[in-house]
Amino acid sequence: MPINNYAFIDGNNLHLTFIGLGVPLKYDKLLSYLKKRHNVTTAYYFIGRIPQNQHIYDTLTSFGYTLKFRDVTKKKNKTVICPACGKTFQIEKGRTKCDCDADLALQVIGEIDKYDKAIIISSDGDFDNLVKRLNSLDKLDMVLAPSKKGCSHLLSSAARGRIAFLDGLIDEIENIEGEPYGTETHKMLPRRDIPYYIIPCPRFPSQHFAPVHTCNLLLAPCFLPAQSLRRA
Repeated sequence: MPINNYAFIDGNNLHLTFIGLGVPLKYDKLLSYLKKRHNVTTAYYFIGRIPQNQHIYDTLTSFGYTLKFRDVTKKKNKTVICPACGKTFQIEKGRTKCDCDADLALQVIGEIDKYDKAIIISSDGDFDNLVKRLNSLDKLDMVLAPSKKGCSHLLSSAARGRIAFLDGLIDEIENIEGEPYGTETHKMLPRRDIPYYIIPCPRFPSQHFAPVHTCNLLLAPCFLPAQSLRRA
């Protein structure tokens, strides 16, 4: 009888890890890898729903992922002090929040009789008890953490050796035979994790704080990195 394993993917964790690593990940190849190396028949991809990203969801669905959505919330504006002039401003914080962890865990337990074993793709320590439970029931095939760097020790311990790291498997994933997409990488997913600020500064009336990402080191007087701002 064919093996029937399910994959449960923490989409935000996977995406942000590879963005941070600066390593491209081909999502079509990843699914082919899961099918061929781990006998995955269904791959649930948990992700926040943002209407303007519908094309992303359509692409992932076309690859064969089953998407599970949760609505996202936008974090409230913050009051900060401009490091250049000392004035206080209300800023628009362009960061969204979406926590799909509970949805993923409920899906794993709710469908436990439908699959042979589960593959958990995440590095989040919040899943340690879930992984322990799967191990106790002999229902864990593997934890595939996006990277060893940043992977929770709790999760790694709970896996009891049944853990591997996707960033170390990139060559194998890239060379897996599968559907001929092969061009879609993590770049199709916009960076919604990085806060940006738009702040007018009276000290330099002809300039404004442009949208500034925390990963940039912009040193012009009115283009300072967001992490240099202090909360009031």
